[in-house]
Amino acid sequence: MTGVGAWLLIAALLGGLIAIHFAVRRYVTNEGKKISAVMDACDYVVIEAHPDQAAFLKSDFERNGWPFRSAAEAAGPGMLYTFVRSNGASPPLSRLFGVGGQRALLSDKKSGADFQLKIKAQGPRSDLDA
Repeated sequence: MTGVGAWLLIAALLGGLIAIHFAVRRYVTNEGKKISAVMDACDYVVIEAHPDQAAFLKSDFERNGWPFRSAAEAAGPGMLYTFVRSNGASPPLSRLFGVGGQRALLSDKKSGADFQLKIKAQGPRSDLDA
């Protein structure tokens, strides 16, 4: 292969990698928009977390206008914590969890517990009060 042919091959490979990068980025953005649309319509969320994470979790949500409503035992080492959106000025749920590259909650990083936060339920307030 000549010098020019090698450079053309390298350029084609780099171009292919760049095209794949932008295709994956576009796919992730579109999926993030779908997830955000579902999460942003929610007025309550039930999160399973380790009890060591509770203080940080409550702080994160209450600071963002999602006051703590209740706690219940879950199957396993976690607890179920319920938070309800206080008003329309509170940020949507997708922003709190960092969907679409936004800043996520820091609750799971601050605590020493090796437990992943899990959303167990979410929806409109009428479902919670029913």
